[in-house]
Amino acid sequence: SDVYKRQVRDTHTSMSPLALLMLGLLCAENAASMLARRYAAGVLKIQFSKNIVLCVNELMKLSFSVYMTLNHAPTTPHQDRTKGGMGHLQEVIQKSVKMVVPAVIYLIMNLISYPALARIDASTFTAISQLKILSTAFMSVQMLGTTVSIRKWRTLLLMVCGVVIVSVGSAPASKPGSNVLLFDYMVGVLCASVQTVLSGFAAVYFEKVLKTQQKGETFNVWDRNIQLAVISIIIYLPMGASETSMDLFSGFSPLIWFICFLHAAGGILVALSVLYSDLSLIHI
Repeated sequence: SDVYKRQVRDTHTSMSPLALLMLGLLCAENAASMLARRYAAGVLKIQFSKNIVLCVNELMKLSFSVYMTLNHAPTTPHQDRTKGGMGHLQEVIQKSVKMVVPAVIYLIMNLISYPALARIDASTFTAISQLKILSTAFMSVQMLGTTVSIRKWRTLLLMVCGVVIVSVGSAPASKPGSNVLLFDYMVGVLCASVQTVLSGFAAVYFEKVLKTQQKGETFNVWDRNIQLAVISIIIYLPMGASETSMDLFSGFSPLIWFICFLHAAGGILVALSVLYSDLSLIHI
């Protein structure tokens, strides 16, 4: 916590250009990932295992996080360097239980994003996704004791009104035989809305884990990413194997591999953004 705050304070003062770069790349990744998933699920209607996509992207993130932990990630003054790299990794994996909660939440979020993108257009999905700023603010108040001014709450409520207007305006027109389309649209809106709430909770939970380490723990953001990736792979791989009858990469195309890469890049950029900026900037 004190070390974490000192790291964040130091990066705020000396790495602001890098912070802007990370946030800019994260925005570009979010847009590209959303459009690619919309195109694959809503336009081409490619049949592939979402669980295997998630597993592949976690393997990519795991590889990068292990590299950063062993070679470049900053360490705390109290970290026991006598354990060696492999000894530290073993300790990280053994204490992964805290990351079960975000792993399950991210599983639900990613799985419901595909039905949402198959039923609503990309602009509506993007508008609804902005509600994660509101959910993050609410979760931060409840879980971290963050203070949010009345002026900011008013701004967030105005944003909600804007999302409602966009969602209603994008709904299928009322005409004979359109009930099925309207139902599908509402399912898509509901999935996107649930995803935003879960996103806010998962982000604040992750930040709380980073800031409130137990006595003797010296884990940084890359260590936590390793824990999250290991737990996620344990969840995704059996589900994907069962879903595909062991034909794990059935339906995979260059577009699906690109989606895997974007997912992994998003996770890495979030970790870098946590290091070089604050949570509110990441979501804005």
